[in-house]
Amino acid sequence: MYMERKISIIVPVYNVAGYLKESIESIIKQTYKKLEIILVDDGSTDQSGTICDQYARTDDRIVVIHQKNQGISASRNVALELATGDYIGFVDSDDVIHPQMYQWLTEAIDETGADVAICHELAFSGNFCDFSQITAYHIESVEDKRQVFAHFMDSWTGPVNFAWNKLYRRELFCQVRFRENIKMEDMYIQPELMSRISKAVWLKEALYGYRQRPGSTMNSGNGDVYSFWTQALWHQREIISGRDLADLKAPMDIYVFKELARLQYMAKKAGFSQLSGELYQAYSKRLYPCIEYSRCSMKDRVIIQLAYRCRPVYFLYQRIRGI
Repeated sequence: MYMERKISIIVPVYNVAGYLKESIESIIKQTYKKLEIILVDDGSTDQSGTICDQYARTDDRIVVIHQKNQGISASRNVALELATGDYIGFVDSDDVIHPQMYQWLTEAIDETGADVAICHELAFSGNFCDFSQITAYHIESVEDKRQVFAHFMDSWTGPVNFAWNKLYRRELFCQVRFRENIKMEDMYIQPELMSRISKAVWLKEALYGYRQRPGSTMNSGNGDVYSFWTQALWHQREIISGRDLADLKAPMDIYVFKELARLQYMAKKAGFSQLSGELYQAYSKRLYPCIEYSRCSMKDRVIIQLAYRCRPVYFLYQRIRGI
């Protein structure tokens, strides 16, 4: 039954000629065949646009859009307006996916009645992502909205925040779009989308190959990444505070405090002293008075007090941890 429904896969493309063929090949070779593959050439100045057109001539499931450079959010939004699938998925144009990723995600939705299926990611560098050991999928958990939101502040914060390791029911995007002209765009839209679900299903397997390369937002080497990350964290805190998730506000305050303290240390270590000071002001003045110590573990209490009252010792703690 799952083979009867169409998946729209949205791929923003910008100056990735060296990786694009590998990415597109991993999509067109999916065992799930009923796909609509929307490639959005966002004003590329290399051969990326040409490569998109070449593939469109050989596979009628591929739709190519050429536009002036507007950024990844605008590219995704343009494709969302044109998508006709029952489900929506995203792939970044320098990444690759397991051959059965979308088949397994769809089967998991069918089996559980979930609104979104989520897999884990496999970070790789170079030209090869090895999925050969993954021959079947296993459901890790089925969660309600509150359980999913708790992951915005735990060890699964990466997978829950990414746009591209998921398969979504189309209805989740009704009147929801990516924010444009910002960075960390996934961290803004994911709380909006997850607030609309009744149920999510997680797969144990890492089915999405995330390529780590110089020039990405997280590897840009400038101080902007700390500001972008900070703004996204404040946004997520506001979402949780303003929804029917009041019991998560206290743990979210603790999480954001610790994240801002960690970002402050990283900015200081990278030589951005002024930004480091601004981050300290942000968590010491805006968040410290909000912390509910009755909800803190002993470890969290120590970390918070060190970051607030004794930054040299806190920095030493982070160095010992290898941050």
